[in-house]
Amino acid sequence: MRKGSKYYEEDYDDGYDDEEEEEDEEEWYAEETAAQPPAAPQHVQRTRVAKTAPSALGKGLTQTPGAGKAEGAKTAQAAALRSAPQPLVPGPAGPFRFDTPSPDDAAREAAARGGARKKPPGGQPPPPAPGPAAKDGTEEVSEALRSKLQLGAAPAEDQATQLPPAPRHALSAYEPSAEVARACAATVAEESAAGAKPRLHLVVLGHVDAGKSTLMGRFLVELGLVPQRVVHKTQREAAAAGKGSFAWAWMLDERPEERARGVTVEVAMTRFETSQRQVTLLDAPGHRDFVPAMIAGAAQADAALLVVDCSVGGFEAGFAPPSGPGSIGGQTREHAQLARSLGISQLAVVGTKLDAISGDPEEQAARFAAVRGSLEPFLKSCGFASRAVQWLPASGVTGDNLRGRGDGTGLGAWWRGGTLEDAIDAFRPGSGGESERERALRLPLRLVVHEAAAAGSKGAAQLGGKLEAGALLPGSRVLVMPSGQAATVRTLGAEGAGGVAAGGSSPAALLAGSGVSLTLAGLDDPGSVGPGSIVCDPAWPVPAASAFRARVLVLQVPGPILPGQQVSVYCHAAKESGTLRRLQQDGPSPRPARFLVSGQRALVEVALARPLALETAADLPALGRVVLRDGGRTLAVGLIIELL
Repeated sequence: MRKGSKYYEEDYDDGYDDEEEEEDEEEWYAEETAAQPPAAPQHVQRTRVAKTAPSALGKGLTQTPGAGKAEGAKTAQAAALRSAPQPLVPGPAGPFRFDTPSPDDAAREAAARGGARKKPPGGQPPPPAPGPAAKDGTEEVSEALRSKLQLGAAPAEDQATQLPPAPRHALSAYEPSAEVARACAATVAEESAAGAKPRLHLVVLGHVDAGKSTLMGRFLVELGLVPQRVVHKTQREAAAAGKGSFAWAWMLDERPEERARGVTVEVAMTRFETSQRQVTLLDAPGHRDFVPAMIAGAAQADAALLVVDCSVGGFEAGFAPPSGPGSIGGQTREHAQLARSLGISQLAVVGTKLDAISGDPEEQAARFAAVRGSLEPFLKSCGFASRAVQWLPASGVTGDNLRGRGDGTGLGAWWRGGTLEDAIDAFRPGSGGESERERALRLPLRLVVHEAAAAGSKGAAQLGGKLEAGALLPGSRVLVMPSGQAATVRTLGAEGAGGVAAGGSSPAALLAGSGVSLTLAGLDDPGSVGPGSIVCDPAWPVPAASAFRARVLVLQVPGPILPGQQVSVYCHAAKESGTLRRLQQDGPSPRPARFLVSGQRALVEVALARPLALETAADLPALGRVVLRDGGRTLAVGLIIELL
């Protein structure tokens, strides 16, 4: 009863005598029970428990048996009552036969029909009964668009922030439309007629100061891609800054902060051609503070150059394992592990700085062999097959063994193997030996966004990324996940240096494996599209997962990994915070684990702070590889096996 009501006050006289009411009820109850026949009733309507004198039934229950026929009848009646069920709430005369609606069903049916409601207190009119509501123009357009894109019903008002449910089909059931098949055939025929070379995405990895940017900057100069006037200008600027030895590295490290610090900060992208390949080069940072940028670069690559400093002490620093709780270890080790976990199976190990040891060819050869002897077993433990790993020395400072054979001096005095250009040409383009056309026709559109910028008009965005599967056509309708926004491809081109679309007319289609620059129009919120977004086929949308289950390998960690631990989750170009929700030991019969330690294989369940566009590794490996990090350290790497 509501406090403050007049019925709540103890001194309020309602006209009833509570004590007389109790006595009347007790007398009525005694008379009713005394008049009952000997047979036990089905139900007893007992509404109040007597607190004063015992009733007739109570007196009968306390009398001694054998005191006469009346007493015997009362005793038999009491025994029957005690053995029979005594429900406190009156019920139907017989059991419910389930051939009519239950009271709950009737109530729900009445509510669904919009039955009458009681008027709420305060005199306010009741809310309108549920039923079809009129839609304004915005809702009609939204519903029509959702129907066209096959996104399912709109979310409820209280779930407006939830992503719309989308139909999920097995990717193996995908068949390209006739338009996509014709465009792919036209693109392949056009490239064949033009003598186009196979495309290769190549990432450069290695410990900080191993000479990665110097090696590749000099290589670009040797290929003739950098004009001599630019070379001279860069050399003068480096000398004026007191960093003359960094001149070749500055061909790639163009940002002021990179030149000031002498280290690569972001992935530097450029394109070049060798005699056999069209190469998109991704020069990844080697410093441990920029491992996330390295992950983003390696996630795009088909193959990798692992640059190793072979100088005395240089290799040991890069290959050192973590030595304690505060130690991270060398980036040669971590980069190799991350590269393999991100799907890179082809590797060329390039030994640099051998000329810093001595001028003796035998000492250089012995040092190179010793480095290989230490590193080769580790690479095998990471999952690199011996036949997929190439070994060669090279020098960015002198240009030895970059292109062509030497004159018998420097590295050429003892090295008889291939050059850096030979190693790049030996890499197999594409994924798993599958051609671009095969990948374009076998799987639906999957474009991973790596760069995003405003396009200058409302609802538009300019994007750069890699086409991991399917084909992209100019003017096609697409869906951007996980934001769930529909858009139209306004402009489309192959990605050039710095993410700028290459000149010329738009191709009939861009196929899987291509670097892509495009402009999308018609976006509701262009600002929500960024690195980690996926441009996909509206009829075959990428799932937006709030959690996933992965099979992982725990790397060298200083302490146990525990349930509830916060981690940073990296997958393709996406990064998000997550929580380890459940740990299991991997095996034929997974068992719960209280913690995980270094070298252990496990199943982990990760809850994400925000949904990510993901696929399982079985459906599309490029979108199903995951890296878990915490505190600047890589904890585990693995494959997503289930989206939750």
